[in-house]
Amino acid sequence: MESGQLYAVFQPIVALEAVELFAHEALIRGPVGTDLHTPDALLGAAAAEGLGYALEYACVVAALRTWGQLQAPGRIFVNISANALTHWFEDQGPQSLLALLRDLKISPRMLVLEITEHERVADMDHLAGIVQRIRSVGVALALDDFGDGRSSLRLWSQLRPEFVKIDKYFTRAISAHADKLKTLQALQQIAAIFGTELVAEGIETSEDLRVLRDLGIELGQGYFLGHPDRQPMRHVEAQAYRVLRERHIAVLPELSRAVAHGQLRHIALLDAPTVTSHTSNDALAELFLAHTELHAVAVTEGDRPTGLINRAQFMNQYSKLYYREVWRRKPCAAHIKRAPRVIERNHSVAALIGIL
Repeated sequence: MESGQLYAVFQPIVALEAVELFAHEALIRGPVGTDLHTPDALLGAAAAEGLGYALEYACVVAALRTWGQLQAPGRIFVNISANALTHWFEDQGPQSLLALLRDLKISPRMLVLEITEHERVADMDHLAGIVQRIRSVGVALALDDFGDGRSSLRLWSQLRPEFVKIDKYFTRAISAHADKLKTLQALQQIAAIFGTELVAEGIETSEDLRVLRDLGIELGQGYFLGHPDRQPMRHVEAQAYRVLRERHIAVLPELSRAVAHGQLRHIALLDAPTVTSHTSNDALAELFLAHTELHAVAVTEGDRPTGLINRAQFMNQYSKLYYREVWRRKPCAAHIKRAPRVIERNHSVAALIGIL
């Protein structure tokens, strides 16, 4: 730490619908060619010497210093354990973080503190107070590895993080596991309630990326989207860009086998209200609240359907801080998907479930 041999590499986080770089996560490395090169080795050695908090603080400083020097666009996610964060703010206060960012010429709104080891939190109320002080200086919060068996829905509810990173167990091979897909759909509903954006970690194949794209997961991270590197990426990797832009829909065989065969014409139609592109965001939100059974609403011009608005994606945006104050009376046109997937009435139910 004293010799300044800690350095940061940066892994991209991609906005899946917009197909653009959203942020990078800073990952710390020790001296190359030594036993302390990996993060686990560094943390283990520091803990053995009673320097765990000091190392974490040094890692935050090293990551932010490099990011400030690079002047890269987008947000920067920086890891820190819940206990180290509490210790830092109790010792120095939130103004110390603000002063550090000012010295490094980084806007507080570009920083996301990614909280690790949150399963060890003994006093959630105290941590929630720390988080409020963090937000008071403009810094956002993310919870790391949610769903690894140690995470808490209560913590998600109390802290209301702007981002939750879904553990890679639930994203790897999701294209072949219906249970993982169902789990992510449940987490999407929770995220909509809390106004949180989900980050799918561990994306390593085109098949998994297609499923996550079609589910409407907001953000993704993994080797298929980009490896950690000393230089932040400037563009989405070509292989990932092609997958995110294509119209090929992922099919999940596990879900298809579980459904009885039949045609869509035999499924009862739902009598649902519609909106126009001029309907206000407030009116659309009221419609979704009044019709909890609707997963989407059709947009029409006269008698002609022109698009769909997804409930989860709209409500996620609508519930964000300041969104209603700025956009509540404006038309909902920005949320319309003009080219939704269309399927014929004589298609099988199994085919529809596969697409969904």
